[in-house]
Amino acid sequence: ELLASLVAGGAVKLTDPLEKHLGWDVPIPTRDGKPVRLIDLATHSGGFPREVPHDPGPADDPFATITKEAFKVSFGRDRLLFAPGRGALYSNMGFDLLAASLAGASGKTYPDLLSERITAPLRMNDTGFSLAPDQKARLMQGHDFDGKPLPDVPTGPIIVGSGGLYSSVSDILTWLQWHVDRFAKDGT
Repeated sequence: ELLASLVAGGAVKLTDPLEKHLGWDVPIPTRDGKPVRLIDLATHSGGFPREVPHDPGPADDPFATITKEAFKVSFGRDRLLFAPGRGALYSNMGFDLLAASLAGASGKTYPDLLSERITAPLRMNDTGFSLAPDQKARLMQGHDFDGKPLPDVPTGPIIVGSGGLYSSVSDILTWLQWHVDRFAKDGT
């Protein structure tokens, strides 16, 4: 939705290369002469692996080692898995790069952009990347495949495109209702 909003507003084009908006002053890998475009990231066809290679983090903050530097090192060391637009593979790394490029194009952080364009206008007050104390008290416990409780771990600022967004059932229903009703005219 954020990508579509920025495209509709003329801030980006779907065919813009990633490096145009990322702003990290680092060469972005290409393959077979094809650059990674925003549309490739949005459709998981950018050629990036599922996750950015990184060292394990501590148990209470396992994503702490997923940093901008880890992305940059990966760009210089690893090849794209396939030419952009020529295959598809689910990629958290690609979605994180998409979020970073949308932030770069807008001059705002991804969480601020999400709030400004989606959650605040829809009054989705329980949706965001960090929890207030009253929200923490209502946090649902997650469990792994063995049924063991999962810790609630922080989402680093570089990986907000692929996860870490908290929401409530009410806010999710608001989001769904907006999708169902946004093109309706006169309640039909």
